[in-house]
Order: sequence, then C-alpha cells, then structure tokens
Amino acid sequence: MVVACLPTTKLNLLEITTSFNYNVPFVSIHGLQMDKHCDSCGQKDSCKTIYGKLGNSKLPPVLLNVVIALLLPLIFFIATIVATEKFFFEGIANSLWRNVLSLAAAIVVVGLYLVILKLCQFLLRSIKH
Repeated sequence: MVVACLPTTKLNLLEITTSFNYNVPFVSIHGLQMDKHCDSCGQKDSCKTIYGKLGNSKLPPVLLNVVIALLLPLIFFIATIVATEKFFFEGIANSLWRNVLSLAAAIVVVGLYLVILKLCQFLLRSIKH
C-alpha cells in the first residue's frame, strides 16, 4: 500500500473533505498515523518538501480555465441540442433528420464558441505585448 505524507500545516482539499485528526504532526487515515508510514519511506524528506512547496505555490488558480475549456463547450452543446429540438425543428416529422440537424447546429455553435475563444485569447495576448 502506497501512502503519501501530507503535512497538516495548511488545509488542503483532502483535509477539508475528510475527517482527519489535526492534532498529530501528520494526517491520520483509518486510524493509522501517516508519520509511521513516512518513517519507513526512503523519500520522506523530499515528500514533505514537495508538499510544502505545492502548498505555498503562488500560481494562479486554474478553475476558470477548466470551466472555459471543458465545461462551457459541453453546456453549449447540450443547450443547443435541447433548444433546436424544442423550438426550431419541432415541425420535422422524421426524428432522424431532426436529430441530425440538432447535432449539426450544436457542432456549429461549439465551433463558433471555440473560434471566439481563440480570437479573444489572441487579442488579449496582443494587448499584453
């Protein structure tokens, strides 16, 4: 069993979402103290250093980039399919054609979103330089 040493000096997502004992130098998992596992590890010093550096990182958060790159295109795709099925292609009797046209419209909308996104990134980069 591989267990990583996590210092409890700073709260991280793992510590927030689980119930750990914060009174010990390292996190407890299922009643086992992490420092016991770390004592036998040959990389315990570098592990603590790495997690310390990650906790003190000054990098900008990536949540907004993830939402823009992954979540919004998916939402646009689903919303376009639902909207075209409901409002535009309701009069088409053949469900195959209705589905194909809705899919094509969704692909066009997501494609336009990606083109606009790339254009905005290009403009922002040109403004910064």
